[in-house]
Amino acid sequence: LSVPDSNIAAIAASKLTGSITATNMLAGSVLQVITKHCPSNANTISTTSYTAVGLDITITPKRSGSHFLAQAFWLVYDRGATSTMKVESALFRNGTNITGNLTHTPYNGTGQSNRMPYGGQSTTDTGASAVAGTAISYSYRFKKNATGEITYDVAHNDGKSAFLTIMEIAQ
Repeated sequence: LSVPDSNIAAIAASKLTGSITATNMLAGSVLQVITKHCPSNANTISTTSYTAVGLDITITPKRSGSHFLAQAFWLVYDRGATSTMKVESALFRNGTNITGNLTHTPYNGTGQSNRMPYGGQSTTDTGASAVAGTAISYSYRFKKNATGEITYDVAHNDGKSAFLTIMEIAQ
């Protein structure tokens, strides 16, 4: 069955109502997006163990089998120190590191201080085994690369210069 364009153009907008359920969305459609900024400033990273800084999102899939696009951005502060700064970060799903370590070495033994480098990570989580209605928790965490390297702050001074976004992508 085919409908001429002139018939479609004549339909009143008030007759175009309803919604498309997640199960009827095409593969590749974005079903939902959740973003969270760091809830406070000066989240101090002083250990070589991963530390949560409030970049935690729980998402309840609308469709089984979905994949999730995770994007994180961060700004850190060297707290006035002048030695090597290595920022390590990773994305966790339900408490398990799923990306491995992202190592960012913005400064390697420079004599400057009050540095505020930035970085980020984008990854598609295809292994979440999403089940519609069953929550999945994501957390973006930080740690020092090694003992003896400088302590740093995530989202220094504003609590907004670090964020995590999770998008559910229909499959």
